[in-house]
Amino acid sequence: LLQCDYVDLVPDFIKKQRTEDELWEFIKLKYNSYADRREFFKEEFNPILETLELNLYAKKSTVLEIKGKFNSEYIKQSIDLMDKLKETNPTEAIGKAKELVESCCKTILDDFKEEYNATDDLAALTKKTFKKLNLLPEDIDDKLPLSQTLKQILGSLRGVCSGLAELRNAYGTGHGKSDNYKGLAPRHSKLAVGSAVTLVTFLWDCFEYQKSKET
Repeated sequence: LLQCDYVDLVPDFIKKQRTEDELWEFIKLKYNSYADRREFFKEEFNPILETLELNLYAKKSTVLEIKGKFNSEYIKQSIDLMDKLKETNPTEAIGKAKELVESCCKTILDDFKEEYNATDDLAALTKKTFKKLNLLPEDIDDKLPLSQTLKQILGSLRGVCSGLAELRNAYGTGHGKSDNYKGLAPRHSKLAVGSAVTLVTFLWDCFEYQKSKET
């Protein structure tokens, strides 16, 4: 279990009790009845089991049938998967929200043959994507009605990326956690997922619009 991709979801007591004897001593002291012990195991293992089940669902869906190609259908399938995760596994949902934005930005930049570095963080990728789509504040004509409002909204959307990256680093998947780590509630994952979906949908719409003008 400690070598798997979901080590962050492995219950802490499994990490500390390395043998059957240690596990038995631990559970005997914690609960007297077998019913309580069964309920404890069920609750502790539920996050990793649900994640594995959802990933099996994802493999059967068209997300992987697309073979990595990022498009409107990929976005839709990713949103469906995150919707399933945000209630049952907020940690995984936050990680996937950040990954969705990152994939969107890289796909757009690749299509435009715009270079980026492997070390670029989400904020850097987003800035390059906004620049390529003419969405930076300096790209907005001040003569347009409500130009300042547009700049403010676009600036806020870019700010979403920094927030997502920080949330993912602190609470999402992909990083080791301390023993006293506590994940966020579903309402927080809903905020992260909703923000990511809004940003990705907007960027992809702008990308498709810009590409349509080239044809």
